Amino acid sequence: MKNNLISRALPRQHFRLAASTILLFPIRMFLGFGWLRAGIEKVIDWSWWTGEELQRFLIEQRPLALPFMEPLIDGLFEPFVVAISLTVMIAQLAIGVAFVTTRYFRQALWVGVAMNLVFVAMGAVDPSVFYLVIQLSLLAAVSLGLFGGERREPNPVSVGLKLGAAGVMGAMAMTIAPADVIHDPAVILATVALLAAATEALGWFVHVGDDEPIRRLGAPVTQPISV
Repeated sequence: MKNNLISRALPRQHFRLAASTILLFPIRMFLGFGWLRAGIEKVIDWSWWTGEELQRFLIEQRPLALPFMEPLIDGLFEPFVVAISLTVMIAQLAIGVAFVTTRYFRQALWVGVAMNLVFVAMGAVDPSVFYLVIQLSLLAAVSLGLFGGERREPNPVSVGLKLGAAGVMGAMAMTIAPADVIHDPAVILATVALLAAATEALGWFVHVGDDEPIRRLGAPVTQPISV
């Protein structure tokens, strides 16, 4: 038989959607369980309910935080330490559930990115930087419609803002030594912003139609696979 049952039953776009979803499944589940683990760890720790653990985190990270975090620590984080502790616990659990179930997935990704950005800006680079990069990849997949939603075209303003953020963060960098840049939150945020801008901009070169194969930048048009 020239075509198998799967290729006959599924249109090419649906087949690509299913394949992409499968390929992204381990990444999504890994992050989902990671967020759930972080949330559960806090829920069973009474010091998070009282705000003591977050207060300790703020004291330890203050010398490592980027300069613009200082007013936030004094004016927002410390005065509302208990409320923020509870918010962090609930948010991490909700993000984990959303990642595992794909319910409100885009919203969960943005909340996760926002939380990781704060952690990195506070100087807690590891493991937030890895979460950031992977979540940006998943956001790109969502924007391309690989989780069943509508494809969103890249926004020039968004790309420009990301490039601007990269420039601002780069100006705050304390080192360019290869052994130390991984610990510099400004370098990390500049790199993430550049990657985010480049990833979104690449969307201008990727076109996925209902009745055409995927066209990739620098790659020839591929034909449907027959078996």
